[in-house]
Amino acid sequence: MKLKSSTAGDSSLARIGRHFGVDHGTVWHQLKKRGIGMRDTHGRET
Repeated sequence: MKLKSSTAGDSSLARIGRHFGVDHGTVWHQLKKRGIGMRDTHGRET
């Protein structure tokens, strides 16, 4: 699976969400539900 390159100010979760036709919040929720750790744009754990 290849995602299109990001546009200015576009987050990775938003790109993934568009690819699958869902909201970025849905992507975030499913990742958290499965225990996948994430970081913010400054490298801090969320």
